[in-house]
Amino acid sequence: MAYIRKAFLKCDRCGCVQEVPTQGWLDLGEDRHPCPSCTGPYLSKKREMGRGLKRLSGVGTAEADI
Repeated sequence: MAYIRKAFLKCDRCGCVQEVPTQGWLDLGEDRHPCPSCTGPYLSKKREMGRGLKRLSGVGTAEADI
């Protein structure tokens, strides 16, 4: 007899459920896992907040998208 172990992740934002492997899913810790379609807005907001913190701390940087 074969023993099969499966795991499923549920997106906290949209409710999408997917069987692992978890390619494209982001682990935020504390059992929070946004799916690939919800990860984009989260990462852009995270980058925006990071730039704001650098600006407020006085660290001067220049960023360019190529």
